[in-house]
Formats: sequence, C-alpha cells, structure tokens
Amino acid sequence: MNHIRLDLAYDGRRYFGFQSQVHGNTVQDILEKALEQVLQHSLRLTSASRTDTGVSAEHQVVTFKWDAAPLDLALLESRLNSLLPSEIRLKRAQIAHENFHPAYSARGKIYRYRMWKGECLNPFAWPYIWEQRRINDTTQFAKSLSSFVGVHDFKAFANIGSMERNTIRRIFDIKIEEQGDLINIWVSGGGFLKQMIRIMIGSALDESLGRLERPITSLLQEPERSLAGRTAPSPPLSLIKILYDKIPDLNEFVGEYNARSAISLPQRR
Repeated sequence: MNHIRLDLAYDGRRYFGFQSQVHGNTVQDILEKALEQVLQHSLRLTSASRTDTGVSAEHQVVTFKWDAAPLDLALLESRLNSLLPSEIRLKRAQIAHENFHPAYSARGKIYRYRMWKGECLNPFAWPYIWEQRRINDTTQFAKSLSSFVGVHDFKAFANIGSMERNTIRRIFDIKIEEQGDLINIWVSGGGFLKQMIRIMIGSALDESLGRLERPITSLLQEPERSLAGRTAPSPPLSLIKILYDKIPDLNEFVGEYNARSAISLPQRR
C-alpha cells in the first residue's frame, strides 16, 4: 500500500475553511471530488491544518492511502489541476514514508497576516489586507504581539466554540515587517487553536490603541475570552509553511521568502 502525499496551495476566500463540512463548500470537499473523478475511487484525505473560513494557504499538506494500481504521479498532478478550480492548485504529488502524518509529523507552522496603515489602500492588494489607518507607529503594536512569544495558555485567544481541551500552545517567534504602508505580521509556532492568530492580532491592535480592559500578559495568566480583543478578518491570513524539519530562524525565513517571491507591492513615495 502506498502513502500518497499532496502539497497544495489555495486562495481560501470563497471556502469555509479546509476541513470537510456538510454543505460541501470546503477545500477538502472540492479536492476529494476531483481526486475521485481522476482515480475513480472514493477516498478520505488527512490534512496538516484545517485553516479557518476565508484563510488561504501557500503550503498545505494532505495524504491518502492507495492500494490499487500504481499511480503515475506526474499524470495525477496534471489531471487534478485540470479539474480543480483555479484558486486551488496541486504543487506536488509524491510517495511518503508509511509513518508520515501531515499533522503529527509537523514540528510547527508559519503564518503571515497582512495589514495596511496608509490612506490609500492598493486596489490590487485589498482582498488580502486588513486596512487599519490608525497604526501610525508599530512600536507599541509590536510590543503587544511580543507578549505571545513563548509557552502560554491561549484560552482567551481562541474561538469560544473551540472543542480543544488543551489550550497550551508555543509561539516560537513573531516578526513585524514593514514595506511602506504594508505591514506583514509573521507568526511561527508549534500549533494554533481555532481563530487564535486572528484573535492575537486583534487583541494586540486593541491593546496598542488602549482598548483592552486587561493587558495581554494578564489574559495569558488568567484567561477570559470576553476581555480579549476583536477577531481580525480572515482573508489577510495565509498559512505560508508547514515545518517538518528544523524550526528556521524567522528573520532568515522571511528574508529567503522575500528573495524568491515574484510578487511585490509598490512602495509609497
């Protein structure tokens, strides 16, 4: 039996997250239907991350078991991409080790959240950016975000409907990168609760603007979701990388990512 690994990328704005749901409008549902058409066999995917409604991914990993005829992986890539909608792409298909698990084998994940502080939002970037004109100086915002680095109980920074019993998580590092009016917030961590990054960012913004009743450091010690900040919108959030090897230095990762990225936004003059 072969253990097939698929590495994907998708624009999640029109989907209710990755994980399959009854209504069927998720990335997993669309991908499984396309695979069934190509392979003439129904199957269930195991994923590395569920990703929330509206969240995109530059790197998602799924696996499935295959014990039928040998697969031509190059042909699978071609046929699958011809069937998938343009906002979902299969980047690579490969045979994985039998013990590989897309979620349990992962050592961490890197996300990026994008904000815009200028008066005039770039129209080519607006679907993926949260416009916040009140951020004149990111110093306090960065200080608030730094409170999350380390091992903490993130119960106050998770969706109230989350079914997770263990709310302890580790954030490796957080980096703010400014490119003119564009603010990229990079978050590296071992794992995340439902809507956790979006609530972290909303809370850090609210704290930097003097809108929180209790500081983030206090909410990490004595969790109370109702006292944390707002939930930032989902389209500006992207899962950038699932980490299966060593945890990279975040500054080095961002530098290398930007060096190989073909898309950049114009700077304010």
